Amino acid sequence: MTASEDSIRLTPGKIDSIFALVEQENRYAEQIDTTLFFNLPAGIIGPGDNPAYALIITGVTFEPGLARFDACLRITNPADGKQLYFAAYKVPFSLKDGLAGPFELMLVEEVSLDFLPVSDVRILEGSFVSAGCSGFESVTILGRLSLQPGLFIAADEKGNPAGGPVETEFRITTHSLNDLLADISLKPFQLKNLPDFTFVCRHLVFDMSDRFNPAGLFFPPERLGDFPGGNTGLWQGIYISDAEIILGRKFRRKSDSLPVRFGVSGFLLDDRGFSGTVQATNLLSFNEGDMNGWNFSVDNLSLAFIENHVKAGIMEGRINIPCLKVPDGFFYSAIIDANGRYAFSIRTFDSISVNLWGKTRLVLDPGSRILVEDNNDTFLPSAILNGRMSLHVPLGEKGKQEIELADIRFQNMCISTREPYFSIGYLSLDGSKQGLLAGFPITINHIGLRALHPAYALEIDASVNLLEQEKEGFAAQADIMLVNRWENHQFFYERTDVGELSVNISKPSAFELNGNVQLLNEDPVYGNGFSGKVHLSVAGKFMVDGMAVFGNNGTFRYYCADVLFSSSTGIPAGPITINQLGGGIFCRMKQKESSPNQIPGISLPSELVYVPDRKTGLGLIMQAGFVVAEKSLVSADTRFEIAFNTHGGINRIGFDGAVKCLTLPGQTTMAVLGEKIKAAARGEIPEPDKASMVAGSLQMEMDFTEHSFHADGRIFINVAGTLHGDGPNNLAGRITLHVSDNDWYFYIGTVQNPVGLNFANFGHAYGYLMAGKHLPDALPMNRRVAEILNLPLSEFQKNRNQAMLDNAKGVAFGSGFDFRAGGETRVVYGYFDIGAGFDLMLTNYGTNSHCAGSSGPPGINGWYAQGQLYAYLLGRLGVIVNVLKKTKKFDILNLAGAALMEAKGPNPMYLRGTVGGKYSILGGMIRGQCRFEITAGEKCEIVVPEKTPANMELIGSITPGTDTRDVDVCITPRVVFNLPVGTEIKLSNEPELYEKYRIKLEKCNLRLGSDEVDGQLEWNQTRDVLVFKSSEILYPSSSYTFEVTISFEEWKNGQWVSFTENGKVVTETQQVTFTTGPLPKEIPPSLISYSYPVSHMMNFYPGEADTGYVVFRQGLRAYFNPGSEWKQVIRFTPVSGAEAIEVTPFYQPSQNTLFFAIPGHLQRNTVYHLELVNIPLNISPDAGITEETKKTSYDNDSVT
Repeated sequence: MTASEDSIRLTPGKIDSIFALVEQENRYAEQIDTTLFFNLPAGIIGPGDNPAYALIITGVTFEPGLARFDACLRITNPADGKQLYFAAYKVPFSLKDGLAGPFELMLVEEVSLDFLPVSDVRILEGSFVSAGCSGFESVTILGRLSLQPGLFIAADEKGNPAGGPVETEFRITTHSLNDLLADISLKPFQLKNLPDFTFVCRHLVFDMSDRFNPAGLFFPPERLGDFPGGNTGLWQGIYISDAEIILGRKFRRKSDSLPVRFGVSGFLLDDRGFSGTVQATNLLSFNEGDMNGWNFSVDNLSLAFIENHVKAGIMEGRINIPCLKVPDGFFYSAIIDANGRYAFSIRTFDSISVNLWGKTRLVLDPGSRILVEDNNDTFLPSAILNGRMSLHVPLGEKGKQEIELADIRFQNMCISTREPYFSIGYLSLDGSKQGLLAGFPITINHIGLRALHPAYALEIDASVNLLEQEKEGFAAQADIMLVNRWENHQFFYERTDVGELSVNISKPSAFELNGNVQLLNEDPVYGNGFSGKVHLSVAGKFMVDGMAVFGNNGTFRYYCADVLFSSSTGIPAGPITINQLGGGIFCRMKQKESSPNQIPGISLPSELVYVPDRKTGLGLIMQAGFVVAEKSLVSADTRFEIAFNTHGGINRIGFDGAVKCLTLPGQTTMAVLGEKIKAAARGEIPEPDKASMVAGSLQMEMDFTEHSFHADGRIFINVAGTLHGDGPNNLAGRITLHVSDNDWYFYIGTVQNPVGLNFANFGHAYGYLMAGKHLPDALPMNRRVAEILNLPLSEFQKNRNQAMLDNAKGVAFGSGFDFRAGGETRVVYGYFDIGAGFDLMLTNYGTNSHCAGSSGPPGINGWYAQGQLYAYLLGRLGVIVNVLKKTKKFDILNLAGAALMEAKGPNPMYLRGTVGGKYSILGGMIRGQCRFEITAGEKCEIVVPEKTPANMELIGSITPGTDTRDVDVCITPRVVFNLPVGTEIKLSNEPELYEKYRIKLEKCNLRLGSDEVDGQLEWNQTRDVLVFKSSEILYPSSSYTFEVTISFEEWKNGQWVSFTENGKVVTETQQVTFTTGPLPKEIPPSLISYSYPVSHMMNFYPGEADTGYVVFRQGLRAYFNPGSEWKQVIRFTPVSGAEAIEVTPFYQPSQNTLFFAIPGHLQRNTVYHLELVNIPLNISPDAGITEETKKTSYDNDSVT
């Protein structure tokens, strides 16, 4: 109701003045009646005598029977204390009946309430108060609720921003503003910083009551403290009891593009802002989510809204990075911050496959993450990965070869859904073994990523280790590029480019190899590796081109370099010119002959095959031909070999060759040279050309491991058949030189095979010279002298001093000749044979020695020769006559004479010997023989110039020498004495004054640690060599000590007594310590005494015996304790290839005998090979061992 024109319009100010007057003068009545009109303004107090709702009558006009009054009402908003002013004008009042009914007081002016900080509540025109005779009855509020534009954005039902404010209008009727509680509606909205979450409110309650709460209102525990005394009825605000959240466009399903919606409840909008929690699961399946091409899911969503902001936003699910082979994706957790940004982290796996440059495995660090950029309607993800990766990149068409890179550290590897799609911030490799190229270790010098758009290449600068470090390893430089194509969020391997490897291998004074090699793909012989043309320089003297192969069979690495060269002009190298060269260097390979089609795809110049062999070290074997000066003067074919040790040093150098002189060399074709190279690979020594007038061969070996040098040369002479060597194939002689730490000897000819020349088959001249150790025991007696004089061999050997020879204190030499001729005519015939020679030993007794009874050294400065001289003459002369028509020969004279003399000298010279002969005259009518002894000169009994034996070294040598390694387990240690043991020795400083002594053996034993080895001692005939023969062969790889002690006895008062000095018995002791080598894989046949079945036995009948045996000369315990990892069996194997039969043997140590059962089911008429075999047990299937058998065999073939 509005005021009439003549009414005074009430304003808030006027109303406040009126209320002040009424309250001051307490002008209140209980109800409206006519009495109230005469004391205006006057009021009706509110319900319950509440002055806050007092109705004031401000003026009245009277009409007949009727009064019209103006009224106002002021209500205080309990939430913010603001006043709501209402007024009514010309309200009719019957003077008889009073009010006809309730009347309305309209809102004077709109009011904005300070209800919530995040909203604006405005009381609109049209709001009114209903009143009656008793005053205030109810109030009806028309209002508008608007959420703060800076925090809330209007949206539509699909989750799209709609523009405009988030507001709603409402109408509420209540009897008290303290109980203002009503349902309202609100447009869909978003929080400004969270556009991905649209709230569609289905049920809201507007609560301005300070006594009641909406049904179902729930406060988190931390909010209960906001209310005094826990009176939650004091809460005021907007309660969203039912709503729906619509996720933004980036969460839409791929299948239908519809938004994801889910219901929520319990959100509050009050003086602390917008608050509430969201807990939702399985919102978006893995195949429906799309992050710009990457699948993802939303499995869990948790949001906590506090004071208009997200304080705890978590989204969890799975995300797929397509190029990484994780079918179910990575588990991710994303934190949603107050600004709506997402911070993704992923849960890493131990190992992830990816087609990144082949087969790649990634191991991600926990710090790996996913960055997601919000580009309006879509997520733009990028994976930022840190960790390690290993690569297996296929090479070759079949992909059997690989490049392997292990433990590549990477940081900030970025895989993105937009350009640049792929990048790596940092790459590095640690450690010495960083990868493999075709099985060869590589060391990375530099590694980096290069973008080729749309491809990405990994560029590697590497050193390829072609041989192990313990084999004096060396490396080659290589550039490697691995190329991948990027397409549709995937990597596709395209190719691997491996540049040529630069090789440079140098062994000073031996060889130098350099060149470039290329990748070798799955060669049938060499497998994976590299091959190419190289330049080989040998000994720094000449260079040839060839081919090198570096391979790896998966177990070990190996290489070879092969050359072939032939030229008529040759390569000058000092005084010689090399015109042929073939062969090569190798490591862990063996040279062998090639077979047709054996090495397809690779053509080695010499056509040799180099077969991988782990036991073969670094070596060089070459076939070379050269000439010296003029071609017709000297030409040679040689085989040259160098073997290196595991550290790159030289183990041995071998040189074998054949030379011819005064003969033009023949033309050598490539085919002939090839055959020579193959022979060298077989280990064959070049044979001298027997057609040359002078030819020879030379074999030399320097063994640096044994510190020994050995050379052997032979000379062949054939001058038109008139003058030629006296040995087989015109061998004129042989020269041998051997030098080592504990041994040496030098032969020009030997006793058995002296240097000799044949003069047209009429005569022979021969001789020999021997010095050092290991000299032959005796010169065979001349057959003619032995027959004529009828002397035993002992007469011919008695002047040799073996102890002197064994200790290299003597020189043995000899020479001789024989000449024979004869012929016949029709009447006479005649023949003769004449010969002479000598055999001497030259011994150094020292310049202080002398002959008994004289002074001054014997011989030449103490070098005194002892030996024998011999000569013989055979002759026959006769006539040829016819007797009874038959031709007969009649001897007129048949004569034979010989002399054998013991000789010593010079100074003094002494001869003693036998002269004898046989004669037959006139066909035997006069015959006879004679023999007589001859002595001439002065005999010298040498006296050693020592007063006592205390300072004499009588133990000459011990074998093996001290600190010797890899000694044969079958060795019999030996000691050589300078004088015979137990034989009388005369010592003197004055002529005619001497004393007698003899050596006594006190001790000779062999020890293993502190345990004495059982065995027996064996002497030679002259008792100057003693051998210890152990009962058992020695244990392998064990340290032994061999000790010898001797004492001396002197002749005193007609008896032998111990020789003492200062009251102590004088002794001499020597001991050596040596280490045995490994146990030979096969039992040496020399250790087998006899066996049953007998070796190569024919007609063996299995039923004759059920037990076989092998009897050994020494105990062999070491062979029959193979250990628990081996099974020892006797194997009967048919040579035809049928199945073998195995039985278990039994070794009896007390008898040195191995027993075994003879199978009763051996096949008849079958050749069997019998062997003792150790078979490995418990071999793991994945140990990489197919079969390995330790075998000892004594080669016993029998036929049943």
